[in-house]
Amino acid sequence: MVDTYGSYAFGFRHVPKQPEAAVAVLYNDVLPFYRRRKLEMNAV
Repeated sequence: MVDTYGSYAFGFRHVPKQPEAAVAVLYNDVLPFYRRRKLEMNAV
């Protein structure tokens, strides 16, 4: 996942191309990253 506004990138290597992998990165890495920094996410 790439945040083009803030220039952040998040990745996770997952062999099967399932949408669950993208959701896992969002909930396990991206959202906690922004919460720790008290940054608001308006859209995904």
